[in-house]
Amino acid sequence: MKKLILFLLLNNIIISQTVEDTTSSESKSGWLAFPFASYTPETEWAFGAAGLFYFRTSSNNIYSSRASNIIPSAQYTTKNQFMIELDYDIYFLNDDYRFYGYFSFNRFPTSFFGIGNFTKEEDEEVYTPRYYLIRNTVIKRLITKSNGGLYVGLRQELRNDKIVESKSDGSISNSQVTGSEGGTVSGLGVNAIFDTRDNTFSSSEGEYAEVQLNFFNKLFLSDYNFTSLLIDIRNYKTFSVFDSPTTFAFQFSASSTKGNTPFYILPTIGGKENMRGIYQGRYRDENSYFLQAEYRFPVYWIVGMTVFAGAAQVAKNISDYSLGDLNFAYGFGLRLNVIPEEKILLRADFGFGKDGGQIYLGFGEAF
Repeated sequence: MKKLILFLLLNNIIISQTVEDTTSSESKSGWLAFPFASYTPETEWAFGAAGLFYFRTSSNNIYSSRASNIIPSAQYTTKNQFMIELDYDIYFLNDDYRFYGYFSFNRFPTSFFGIGNFTKEEDEEVYTPRYYLIRNTVIKRLITKSNGGLYVGLRQELRNDKIVESKSDGSISNSQVTGSEGGTVSGLGVNAIFDTRDNTFSSSEGEYAEVQLNFFNKLFLSDYNFTSLLIDIRNYKTFSVFDSPTTFAFQFSASSTKGNTPFYILPTIGGKENMRGIYQGRYRDENSYFLQAEYRFPVYWIVGMTVFAGAAQVAKNISDYSLGDLNFAYGFGLRLNVIPEEKILLRADFGFGKDGGQIYLGFGEAF
């Protein structure tokens, strides 16, 4: 796998906060942004910028409700490749409703190593898809708990792919895997989330559990018929070490698909949010799971650090899972708590797996 070199131009960070007070309510909003650059043999030089805008819609006290956020980012490379992304997470009507989603439009190279838990690094096929992805979820709180409760709602996903470049003698160009021709994936699903986290940017206390079931078929104008299931469980505990608050975070997640699933939709492990140190999509199959843990601690002023480790596996059938076939990742990260009262931070993670290392930049904790 080609090594990734990525750096953050911290001296150009732009941070702005605004506070408004009225006789009937309080509101708080702010934003921050940073530029970045990267280099890989597939893209050559890439330049981009990312930003975050946060705000509250509740009429209650500004810290009694959860902060909504919108995160745009864009990249452009010297080989005329591009990626535009938009994440959004909005709480409204006193946090009884939540609307969140993701939009992406890109023409950007990625790697396919084959399907299964035993693919080899030398089997890498670099291909370039041009696609757009729109994913939205709206959920309503049915049971109220401290810092959240139980939410239930609906989920929509629409994705259209066209493979514009691929390895001439590879499995994609020779149509040996489902999805080689691209096409449209469209479906609806149901979501149930139990969430008592104290903060959505950087959780230090509470629990999070999500079950997501999605249906993709011709009824929703999809070229592929399949179902997908996601289970995600997290727990956060904070305790004092030498009079400083430190946090232990835990996450278990499992994904499964059944049917005519395109290879680029199959459950994967790796990336900026799970199994950091493994290239995103390095392993993929009809079933996957990962278990990761993280220890977060302050260093000085607004600077913190984290150490993390995880284990994961993919397989065609759940019965094929074996403890002897686990993939491992580990690493450490730096944190810059740029807006302490909101616990909004910039992160840089350095993760390592058996194929080498990866560097990740972003807002908020990985999970």
